[in-house]
Amino acid sequence: MFKLKTDNCTNCRMCELACVWAHEGVNGTSTARVRIADHWPQRSGIKVCLSCKGHECVESCPEDALSWQDYVHLDVDKCVGCMTCIEACPVGGVHWNAAANIPLICDTCSGDYSCVTACPTGAITLGGRS
Repeated sequence: MFKLKTDNCTNCRMCELACVWAHEGVNGTSTARVRIADHWPQRSGIKVCLSCKGHECVESCPEDALSWQDYVHLDVDKCVGCMTCIEACPVGGVHWNAAANIPLICDTCSGDYSCVTACPTGAITLGGRS
């Protein structure tokens, strides 16, 4: 999945913009599945699903709304908005869409990996976990 190099991240948020554009076709960052956690003056963090071996979010879902399909797939018709998946994620890679009352989890942009393509510094690339 992703290899994160947080030292390369400049907080430009191009990854967030590319993600939202790929999914909603609009400019913005509020529904991004990848997030830049800026805790100034400390270093930024890139928060995105890293496809954990145990798929803790999938296992935690009481409604079976999440499944593993080479990425975490959300069945919106089954999701009841309990947020258990967010609590279960060990890397903070599951985000919340309050307007739709559903989790936001990277689906690889159907294999296009828009965030990787958009990142000008190589802070998020394809590879293994770091």
